[in-house]
Amino acid sequence: MFARLLRGTVGIAALAPLALAVLSAPALGQPWRPSISWNTYLGRQGALDGGTGGSSDTNELVKSVPTNALGEVFAAGDSFASSANADAFVSKFNADGGLAWTRMFGGLASDFVNWAVLAPSSSTLYVVGTTESSTISLIGTQDNLQTKGTHHIGSKDAFVARVNRDGQLTAFVYLGGPGDDRGYALAVDPSDENKVYVVGKTASLSFPGTNGGGPKAAGNGFVSLVDVSKTEPIIWSRYLGSASADFEIEEANKVVVQGGSLYLGGLVLGEVEGFPSTSSSSPQGNQEGFVAKLSTSGSFEWIAYLGGSEDDAVTDVLARPDGGLVVVGTTSSTNFPTPGSSSEGAFVLRMNEQGTPEGTGLRLGNGGVEVDKTSAAMDSLGNVFIGGKTSSTSFPFRVNGFDNTLDSTADGFILMVDAKVENVLWSSYVGGSSSEDWVRGVSAGPRGQLTLGGGSFSADLLKPGIIGHDLSWNGGRDGFVFRLEVDSSDPLVGGVDAGVSPQGRLTPSWEGFSDPQTGIMDYAWALTSGGGLDGGVLESDFQSVGTERFVSPADGFQLAEGKTYFVTVRASNAVGRTSTATSGGVQWGSGNGTDSDPVDPKSPFGFGCGSTGGGGLVGSLGLVALALLLVRHARRAPGSER
Repeated sequence: MFARLLRGTVGIAALAPLALAVLSAPALGQPWRPSISWNTYLGRQGALDGGTGGSSDTNELVKSVPTNALGEVFAAGDSFASSANADAFVSKFNADGGLAWTRMFGGLASDFVNWAVLAPSSSTLYVVGTTESSTISLIGTQDNLQTKGTHHIGSKDAFVARVNRDGQLTAFVYLGGPGDDRGYALAVDPSDENKVYVVGKTASLSFPGTNGGGPKAAGNGFVSLVDVSKTEPIIWSRYLGSASADFEIEEANKVVVQGGSLYLGGLVLGEVEGFPSTSSSSPQGNQEGFVAKLSTSGSFEWIAYLGGSEDDAVTDVLARPDGGLVVVGTTSSTNFPTPGSSSEGAFVLRMNEQGTPEGTGLRLGNGGVEVDKTSAAMDSLGNVFIGGKTSSTSFPFRVNGFDNTLDSTADGFILMVDAKVENVLWSSYVGGSSSEDWVRGVSAGPRGQLTLGGGSFSADLLKPGIIGHDLSWNGGRDGFVFRLEVDSSDPLVGGVDAGVSPQGRLTPSWEGFSDPQTGIMDYAWALTSGGGLDGGVLESDFQSVGTERFVSPADGFQLAEGKTYFVTVRASNAVGRTSTATSGGVQWGSGNGTDSDPVDPKSPFGFGCGSTGGGGLVGSLGLVALALLLVRHARRAPGSER
């Protein structure tokens, strides 16, 4: 392979001084430090009402920040003043941080948002929360929204609202009985965007959709299937709990759909009834975390208790790309999940689809760490991002962050954990000089984008020199949104060699791709015929080969005689940013291809190098740099490559 590639370096050796003068060497080994691309306050007198009103004692809190493939952010939360009731709001920000619109809705009593998710098509946003209002309207209008399902019954009901990408509220569903009911989280059915699975807590002994079945103690959890397209939208509901002990799902907990099943988590104060006898062992402490699996029709499959001898809670459940789960929570137990201080801290743990923990997980902090009313997120490669608030100055809160100083008694924080849940890759405080700042919502978007939302009493929360829609604190507690770039650059492009055996077997190989900041985590290759550089390659054409830099003959492709082929290789870094390169055209037949000398009419050096957005002088210099890199590589001892 290298003999074939190095053959081309002879013809360009004279250009080496030019390459060294023009191309700066990559800064290999730089610490992984995320950057802020934009940040904004979200409060009355500012972005929330267009600067037309409000007072300094208003309180806003962003609780969820779902992000779509375009990088647009939908910030959902609630706003209230000391002399008024709370109202729900949703604000849409463009990818560059510009405010597109804000919608506020509520009634004569208080209405609180707890969670929001985007449907897979990104055309619909669902918001879940708790309402005390018997009628709901858009703030600033006289029109009451048409509601579905049960009417407002108890003093508090759960609700589900549907908002389209233009900000119109297209559905509102009450979900509750005569007792107090709260909606905490939801997930959209991937096969039908009209259907959502809602979890929460209920004190109603006749919760809609349960048909009277289940535990009768007040304070049970619930899970419901709601179809907002139907006149009677509550398809089924299930109580989760015990007749002898209260059961609770805290506000930040989440239900996820994975592989045709539902996974949800929370905390329990007793053993949950109704699960098969093969379920996990009984709780150990007074308050135990749990993860439960149900079918999409509401059948109980298993429950796993997670905890030790003290108080524990599961606060978030994430679906891994490989089919397993990642569980986030809090613990005061020295014997769970990893031995540590008796002070409360956060934990993160991998779990398989059968409810069995994988590895020991990580314990985050030794006291003063709160994630019980916040969220975690996962990117497409399985990296985990966790937000919350903390008063801790110990590990892991000073690891290559954009803010390494605890500014007050409690700051928000954000950290990144690798997909194996073995290492904290970076962490940062998110706070100013006030007594409390809080990261409540976290969303991992495309190509290394990370979005944070929360609330702050600090006039100096936002970072100097960073753009944003509203850079002035509006008084009281303001909501906020931060857009981070976890890795702001694509991998460096390498070269692709489309080798062909005498029998017409294609065996591609590639070298030179690298990423100084986050590393290359995956290669994928695709084959086209007659398309030229990067031409005609579809997402479905790519085949992942992990970190291998070649395709073995057994996995190669049998070429048709006389036909021209191109190989495109895509390299992905640790946050999903990608670069591609395409070989020159190769043929087999009439003596055109051999193992040692494949035909490549596109390149005089034996390989082609094309990348998205590159060409001309830049492409030529890239080729020179690649040749120099290969020379250095060949001189290194075997096994010395990074």
